[in-house]
Amino acid sequence: MTMKKAFLFSLVLLVTLTGCRTTEQGAVNGAYFGSALGSVIGSILGGSNGHNIGSVVGVVAGGATGAAIGHRNERSASRRGSTTLKYQPQEHTTVGNLAPQNNYAATLPTENHALVIAHRGEWKSQGSAQNSRASLQRAMALDIWGTEIDVWITQDNHVMVNHDASYSGITIENATYQECKRLQLANGEKMPELSDLLKLMKRDKGNTRLVLEVKSHKDVQRSAACAVAAVQAVKKAKLQERTVYISFSLEACVAIHKADPQAEVAYLNGDRSPMSLQKLGLTGIDYNIKALRQHPEWVEEAHNLGMNVNVWTVDNEQEWMEMDRLGVDFITTNEPARCELFLGGQK
Repeated sequence: MTMKKAFLFSLVLLVTLTGCRTTEQGAVNGAYFGSALGSVIGSILGGSNGHNIGSVVGVVAGGATGAAIGHRNERSASRRGSTTLKYQPQEHTTVGNLAPQNNYAATLPTENHALVIAHRGEWKSQGSAQNSRASLQRAMALDIWGTEIDVWITQDNHVMVNHDASYSGITIENATYQECKRLQLANGEKMPELSDLLKLMKRDKGNTRLVLEVKSHKDVQRSAACAVAAVQAVKKAKLQERTVYISFSLEACVAIHKADPQAEVAYLNGDRSPMSLQKLGLTGIDYNIKALRQHPEWVEEAHNLGMNVNVWTVDNEQEWMEMDRLGVDFITTNEPARCELFLGGQK
């Protein structure tokens, strides 16, 4: 009997892993899976009465649980600041076995989890590469909150997408567009220009945001020039509502704010308080986990000022839970699909 109860509990618990974006979708999905589980439960209990009881329990428990998850996900869309977009259901991709590896998730709050940002896109799957067209498209297909890219400006003022200052022996800010566009990424693509990725976003029917990092160039003037050029490209694509900006360069952050006073801008370096940044027109902090451990009070300070808090780059479940409990708004990770599932498929 004890084994039967344990198995019954484990089956019901599986229903809670069903991803539901709305209350209605949750009720339908939950009831569907509950019915299937109920049949198994009925078989364990034995007899026709057992089967009937199991089916009813499965449908009711599954439907109620699914509806609760859907309601929770609807409420999570109302998180502060830049999380106010209204998301629409869309097709999702499945990336391997995404089951959480331990029970950390069971101890998380049930509402208002941190939202997920893919670091350099969803680049770990086969056929993808960091800061590539494929990584952007795959991140958007995951229906996560955001996907991050890094940009540099060339000598002839083209904004190229790459993390490091140099690639295959070419230093991007010292090179021309013609030199950069021939560079081949790990998946065979050519290095993209920012405008290439903005076109892909424009065609996407979802609401995943672009988190655009302006890299620190050899001098503050070049960093600021890259920032302004990036803002102009985003405006030209009419993607202001789906783009937020980050940078280690304070000068670049200020330049973005001046170029677009409505833009959401967060500082990355981890050495300034939220209040000092708000005075410069910035809307958030985006700090390494070590900085937030050293100054956990900055999370509440930022929120009291109406600013958002992101943490980077966090790739394991224990730290996801730690930062979620601290109250950060966003988690940037190299494991976006797994993090999204761990945090409950929040939106």
